[in-house]
Amino acid sequence: MAARSVNMMCTNSVDDERRRGKRMPLRCEARLVRKAGEMFPVATENLSSSGFYCHARERLIPGEEFDCYILLSSDYAPSPNRRLVLACRGRVVRVESLSTDLYGVGCQIDDYLLIPE
Repeated sequence: MAARSVNMMCTNSVDDERRRGKRMPLRCEARLVRKAGEMFPVATENLSSSGFYCHARERLIPGEEFDCYILLSSDYAPSPNRRLVLACRGRVVRVESLSTDLYGVGCQIDDYLLIPE
C-alpha cells in the first residue's frame, strides 16, 4: 500500500501532467512569426524537444500556429564563431500575463530542423 501512494505522488506531479519532454533551462533569443507574416522577438526560458516557454511583448492566442527561429550557441556548430538555429513550427498552448506588457507563453513544437546560422 505504501508503494502505491508513492507511485500516485509521482504520477501527479506538474512535470508529468502536461509535458512530454524534459525541459532544460535555456535562455535564447528567438523570432516568432505568425501565420499572417508578423515577426517579433521573444526570449526562451526553457526548451525541450516537444516545446518551450518564452516571454513575449505581444499577446498570443492559445491554439495559434507559428514558425519560430531560436538562436542557439553550441560547441557543435560548424565553426567557433557560428551559432545554430532551431527552426520550428508549433502552436501556442497557454498564455499568462506577467505584467501589463509582458506575457509568458507555453508553446508546443510540432516539427523542427537544426541548421547552421
